[in-house]
Amino acid sequence: MDRNDIPPIDQIAKPTRRGLWAGAAALTPLAFAADADAATPNRSALRRVVDQQKDETVALLQDWIRNPTIAAEGLNIQQGAEYMAQLARDSGFQTVEIVQTDGSPGVWATLDVGAPKTLAVYFMYDVKQFNPAEWGSPPLEARLVDNELWRVMVGRGTVNQKGPEIAFLAALRALRAAGRQPPVNIVLVCEGEEEIGSPHFHQIVRRPDIMARLQNSVGVFIPSAWQDPTTGGVSVNLGAKGIVELELIASGESWGRGPTRDIHSSTKAMVDAPVWRLVRALDTLTTEDGNTPAIDGWFENVRPLTARERELIAQGARNTNEADWKQRNGVSHFIDDLQWAQALERLPGLGHGLAPAPARTPAEAPEGLRRSEPDTLEILCAQAAFKLLPAQDAVFARILRALPQARLHLTPLVGEEHIADLRARMRPAFEREGVDMDTRVLTHALMPLERFQALAAACDFGLDTLGWSGGMSALDLLPQGLPIVAVEGPTMRSRQTAALLTWLDTPELIARDAAGMVRAAQRLGSDADLRERLRARLRERWPTLYARADTQRAFADFLATAQPRVS
Repeated sequence: MDRNDIPPIDQIAKPTRRGLWAGAAALTPLAFAADADAATPNRSALRRVVDQQKDETVALLQDWIRNPTIAAEGLNIQQGAEYMAQLARDSGFQTVEIVQTDGSPGVWATLDVGAPKTLAVYFMYDVKQFNPAEWGSPPLEARLVDNELWRVMVGRGTVNQKGPEIAFLAALRALRAAGRQPPVNIVLVCEGEEEIGSPHFHQIVRRPDIMARLQNSVGVFIPSAWQDPTTGGVSVNLGAKGIVELELIASGESWGRGPTRDIHSSTKAMVDAPVWRLVRALDTLTTEDGNTPAIDGWFENVRPLTARERELIAQGARNTNEADWKQRNGVSHFIDDLQWAQALERLPGLGHGLAPAPARTPAEAPEGLRRSEPDTLEILCAQAAFKLLPAQDAVFARILRALPQARLHLTPLVGEEHIADLRARMRPAFEREGVDMDTRVLTHALMPLERFQALAAACDFGLDTLGWSGGMSALDLLPQGLPIVAVEGPTMRSRQTAALLTWLDTPELIARDAAGMVRAAQRLGSDADLRERLRARLRERWPTLYARADTQRAFADFLATAQPRVS
């Protein structure tokens, strides 16, 4: 089937009520609706089988949602492929194979019914990352919730794409249970990296035997929830604009200006900043309004829309609701105030996305940073020397006295001479507590980022500093799952890490004073199960640190109401 085979919308059965149609029929493309009624004898008997299997189908979708594959995090990669392969087997595909790639594996399967035509079907079994704090219902519980549309399932992947895919497989299972078979042979190709741009999908579909079956197909169908919630109209996508993902790096070292490593932002007053050079470079990629790519050669190989394609777009615009689309996407105007059909015609532009970098946890600490004994506790204070105020010395010493199996690692970011001065200042406090500083306090010189991450990964928990709390160091370490004990001090500067811990719902790590910090560290060091629970909670919740609009509003309110102090 090609674009010219699609009948005009006026010839297709149209929905007669608002909202989504229940069951597998909700995903039936309108382009096939009229033919389906005529070519499907005893349709009511088949519908009874669909209804009988409904609860089982819903439970199957819920189970799949509770077993996510997230390519960006390397989560359940092989398990996701195995789950997808079993779904295909259970749906009647005769041959099913997991296809290994240089990344996430794919799955391909065939269902041969002796039909003269073969249809290719594309699945993805991976889902996007998620921030549980942004969900009204837990994203991996797949609860059934009543809302303004219908009773719906809420979970990561219910719409994109596990719900539509389960509906497609359920249709195949219903046909088989009714003693029927689909009117076409089916070639199924599945991948687990769609959400990161399908970097290895070509290794699946270009395998000679798979490519031969695909080339023998009349087209590729992608089950999806392309139904307008207002009109009930269903669209069939006839193509996709694709994706090209790239990373631009502005390097001070390569540029020959700016810093060659991370330095404090205050030095921008006298040092070139690669970040602003990157901003200027990004500004050259589009026209001034940001709506049209300005890259040389961008449009050279773009084929204009045909008259038939424009006709199909216009029909699709009539069959969907512009106001509803705008409301669902939070949009009030299209580019250049275009009409609905004109907006749908626009060629691809340059999109963008912003996301915090995923936490990186080295698998093993380098030689020299490993535990001295299996039961040794490793504690990290990753603060610069100027934040290690004298009041901290006694707190460190008391914590090590309370945890005799513990060692303390310091990363003061200074040279050997200043390290010697720092240790000399701290020594009396450790002597008063009877703690051997030479064997139990390790002071590390400036190290590369990878080595610092390895040190953090080798430690059981961390300590913040009194009076001058960490900020960037906590943002580096908390996503790695390192619990950090902090004091909620009286000033903003003294409670930064405590504020982050409050957002992350880890009150066990927050102390009110120095004595409380010692008690919290002792409790944490004595309870391995508590440390593991906190690690899991931090790894789950750390994305919320980057998704809070209330902090921006609070700062804006402060700036709007703050009054200068008159001395």
